[in-house]
Amino acid sequence: MISHPAFIATFGLSFISTFAHASPLQPRDRPPRILDTRAVPDYTSKGCYTEATKGRALTGNAYFDSLMTVENLNEGSVPASEDSCSFNCPGNPDEKCGAGNRLNVYERLATAPPPTPTPSTYTSEGCYTEATRGRALSGKTYYDDAMTTAKCASACTGFDLFGLEYYRECYCGNKLQPGSVSAPSNECYHPCTGDKNEICGGDNRLNLYTFGSGTTVTPPVSTPKDYTFDGCFTEATSGRALTGSVYYDNAMTVEKCAAVCKAFTLFGLEY
Repeated sequence: MISHPAFIATFGLSFISTFAHASPLQPRDRPPRILDTRAVPDYTSKGCYTEATKGRALTGNAYFDSLMTVENLNEGSVPASEDSCSFNCPGNPDEKCGAGNRLNVYERLATAPPPTPTPSTYTSEGCYTEATRGRALSGKTYYDDAMTTAKCASACTGFDLFGLEYYRECYCGNKLQPGSVSAPSNECYHPCTGDKNEICGGDNRLNLYTFGSGTTVTPPVSTPKDYTFDGCFTEATSGRALTGSVYYDNAMTVEKCAAVCKAFTLFGLEY
């Protein structure tokens, strides 16, 4: 039943007179229908329930639709007789949509957690330095206090390369950035936080891996500002190809050589 109040004013006072008529959702001459308990995808019917003692039984979200179809109960909401949930859904009269202060309650079926992605086959390429300016692998970064090689591989699915560094760091990319070169294996010595039997790089050193059966990793040629790379050349027939200046460094880089030779048109690195 739905009530509609009417206001009547008498001697300056207001009174409320209430009138009621039969709900258009449940005609007087229609006998109660049997509760429809057909399965709703991913849900199971829990039957007819009352509203809560104070407010709604379900308070997470509300949705109203003139073409409604079936889709932690609060304190005071309890099971009710099935015939008390007698309203037909406007969008499908073969389904039940509760009644006054009554809900047809459905509970989501338990589903298995999604499987953990299985990383593709990967091959170790050894220990590598970081790039001259920034990270050797710049496609994606992932940190995990329980890092393992397999976790990094899974996080880097879709990239060609991945590397682990400093116990818990994982980096992904499709190519090495300029300045990243092979380093001695003993410079990658930090155990992985998730598996002490695995090595997760070193200080500014990566344990580098390629996906698949393994491919040759070619470090990119670094090109300092104001210079272009001309390729590989022999020495001169009698002596050095470049004789302007000589510089040796046990930690040589392209940039270091360029800085020393900045007054010259050409510079080259050897041995």
